[in-house]
Amino acid sequence: MFCRFKYSIVLLLFLILSTHFGLPAFARQSCEKVRLDVGTASVSRLPVLDQGQEGLCYAYTATQLIDAWRFSHGDNKIDYLTSPVYGGALYARDFKKAEEIGDIHREIEQLNCESISSINGPNKCTEKLINLIGLSISKSKYTDLSGGYTDFVIASLRKNKSACDSHDLFGRNGQKEYTQLIHPLMKFISRSSEEGGSAVENFEKVNCSLRKTIPNFIGDIQKIVKSDKNTNDILIQFFDKVCERRVDLSHIPKEQSLLLEPQNRTTAKNKIASLLSLKNPQPIGIEYCSGVLFDKKECGKHASMIVGREMRNGKCSYLIRNSWGKKCRFKSDFENLKYAHECDQNGQIWIPEDVLLERTDKLVWLE
Repeated sequence: MFCRFKYSIVLLLFLILSTHFGLPAFARQSCEKVRLDVGTASVSRLPVLDQGQEGLCYAYTATQLIDAWRFSHGDNKIDYLTSPVYGGALYARDFKKAEEIGDIHREIEQLNCESISSINGPNKCTEKLINLIGLSISKSKYTDLSGGYTDFVIASLRKNKSACDSHDLFGRNGQKEYTQLIHPLMKFISRSSEEGGSAVENFEKVNCSLRKTIPNFIGDIQKIVKSDKNTNDILIQFFDKVCERRVDLSHIPKEQSLLLEPQNRTTAKNKIASLLSLKNPQPIGIEYCSGVLFDKKECGKHASMIVGREMRNGKCSYLIRNSWGKKCRFKSDFENLKYAHECDQNGQIWIPEDVLLERTDKLVWLE
C-alpha cells in the first residue's frame, strides 16, 4: 500500500513539473504546431527556390539551412543569399578526387591566344585552346556537380568562410540565369554532346554572355587553367571572377547530422522534436527518397528541409520546403509528376511523420 502511495506521489510530481517546465525530448508524445516559414521565424525571409533540372538539391538545402541560421542570428543582409551552385562547386573541390592532367596543361601553356572573338569567329589558335580546356576539365569525372551530401556542402562553405551571392551568379530565383549562362559553361566544361554543339560553340555562348562582366574572359580562363592541376578548382576560380558580392560565413556553426537506421526512427523523431522546441528553432535538412513525394516506390536520392510540424488529418505531419519552385509538382523533359500529399501555395508539402522518416536516410541541422 505504501509503495503504491509513494508511486502515486512521484507520478503526480512528474506531471506537475512537466506541466510547468515541459517534457524532456524523449518523453514528448504530442505534435505541437511549429511553423518556421511565417512571422519572424528562421525561414520566413527565405525565398522559395527552383533548382530547375540540375541535380543540386543537396546544395540548395545546405545553403538555405545556412541562410536561415544567418538571418535568425543577427545577419541583416537578407538580400544576400548563399549561392547553391557555388556551394556545390566547393563540395566537388573538397570531397571529390580530381585527376591530374599535366600533359594537356603543358600543351595549353604552349599556346598564347589573346582573344576569343573576331569578326570571323574564333581563329585556329583560340579554337584549339577552347577544345584543350574543355578536354582538360572533362578529364575529371567529378566535374559534374549533380548529387552530393548536405552536411559536406556546409562543411566546405564554413571552411571557405565566404560564398558568392546568388544574385551575382544566377539572380534571386536561380533557374533562369543558370540555364542561360552557367548551363552552357557546364556543357563546355564537361564537353557534353547530349544536346549537341561543340566545345567552341558552347564556349562562344558563355563568352557572349560574360563579355560585359569579364571583358578578357578568354585570357582569365587561360590563366586559371594554366595555374591549376586540380580541375575542380577551375569552376571556383571562374565564379570568384564573376562574384562581386560575398556572403560572410565566418560565424556559421559546425554542421550536425544523424544517420537514420530502421532501429533509430524513434531517435530521429525525438531529435526533430528537440530541435523544433528550441528557443530559436532552425529548419532541419533531410536526405530521403524522392518517391515519397509522389507515393512511389522508387528511391531517387533527394534533399529538402523540414520547416513546420502539426497534426493534419489525424496524423503528425512535417511541412517540407523543396527546391522545385512554388508549383505542387515536378516537371522535367521526361516527367510531369504531381505531389501525392497536401501542398500549399508555396509548393511546400505536408507529409505524415511516419511516411517520411521511413524513407529518410539522414538529418542535418545547425544549432
